[in-house]
Amino acid sequence: MLAFDKFGYRVLLTIFDVVDDTREVSNRVFSELVLLTKNANPEDQRNRIIELVHHQTGHVVLGYPFIGTNRKLLFPKDISFMNNIREIRTSKKAHETRQSELIQAISPVCLQAIESRPQDIIQSGFGCLIITEVMLNGTGEKAPALEAMAQTATGDALDDSHPVKFPSYGKMIK
Repeated sequence: MLAFDKFGYRVLLTIFDVVDDTREVSNRVFSELVLLTKNANPEDQRNRIIELVHHQTGHVVLGYPFIGTNRKLLFPKDISFMNNIREIRTSKKAHETRQSELIQAISPVCLQAIESRPQDIIQSGFGCLIITEVMLNGTGEKAPALEAMAQTATGDALDDSHPVKFPSYGKMIK
């Protein structure tokens, strides 16, 4: 899968920034990336999202529609690469419109993963970043996912395995 490739993820980021037909991107890219199909098993979708969230380059592809070319997601060389792509693209659709349509397509499956498996996602800084950005920039009903995130904070905060001990979790909660 390109999302897990050392350089292949850049191809997907370029598709997100260049292709005007966001419905086609959803059908072709998101169907492979997060199994966004009509007959997909929801548990398989959640597993795929968790796999992407914890991968070195997979989290970039998953988070890019929500975050864009921000330093908290991309390395400077990747930001430069994407800025070069934006300079030469000949798109009819505004970047903000394209980004909003991609977010609308992928938000529901991300929110469902956060709602059903928050403990698995918060295990890494990448996961906490994705949760934060989906909750801030995603579309759809966020209340169940927020409730699930609140449940992760329950328990004995002095216990070494409590999520409050993870630096990225504390930053996300703030």
